Amino acid sequence: HGVRALRDLLFSIVATLQSLAWSIILLWIIIYVFAILFTTAASDEDNVLTMRESVTAEHGEQYALYMAEQLDLLWGTLPASMLTLFKVITSGMDWGDAATPMGELSQAWLLLLLSYITFCVFAVLNVVTAYFCQSAIESGQHDPDSVIYNTVKEKERLIATLSGFFMVLSGGGEVVSASMFSEKVLDECVQAYFSGLDLNIKDPGVLFELMDHDRDGYITQDDFVDRCLQLKGAAHSLDVVLLMRQADSLQQQLVNMRVLLENACGLAAQ
Repeated sequence: HGVRALRDLLFSIVATLQSLAWSIILLWIIIYVFAILFTTAASDEDNVLTMRESVTAEHGEQYALYMAEQLDLLWGTLPASMLTLFKVITSGMDWGDAATPMGELSQAWLLLLLSYITFCVFAVLNVVTAYFCQSAIESGQHDPDSVIYNTVKEKERLIATLSGFFMVLSGGGEVVSASMFSEKVLDECVQAYFSGLDLNIKDPGVLFELMDHDRDGYITQDDFVDRCLQLKGAAHSLDVVLLMRQADSLQQQLVNMRVLLENACGLAAQ
């Protein structure tokens, strides 16, 4: 089980590599566009001069120099801006440290930065995560080995559950009679269980007859489990095709019988 779990994990990772590549490209396009805007604003000498004058008047020359240094360090070049934008959405740095110099530059740029963070964190990254999960689930559903393994395990689980349920119906016995079956299915818990199997128990007698292979008035555990597995869920295409084939065969037999009867009547009339 551990090896299969590791195999499934590696298979899912490999299956999502293409999605990962496109997600990275999309993310870097978004970062690149916003980085151009912030770098342009931070590199404008008039904007920086205006910021230094306003910050100096309010907080002093030393703080103004510090803000100018932070602005140049975080937003002064395109690579620096892209790295800063990447950090603020991946917990690489506190977004408040990146927003403070931009806020001193202009409240409009601060609002744009907050909009970028909100958009990426609550929209882009969540959508990317959901897309990865969906890709991993779909890859597992299309992996033949996983499908076979999961089908076998599900059948084993269902057989064990049905066997335990039969013991409840039989009261620990080996067989269930028609009267016992009709009595048990009146219980709401039993009805709920059969409903979970998509089995109609409005007529317990009909259901019992379907489960009674030998027509001896009793159903064994094997009878119960086998028939429940066959009746579980809706009809499959193969079941419908088999019914149509049997109907065609029966129709042909009736036609042949009619021909024989007509011939026999003709001979009798002669």
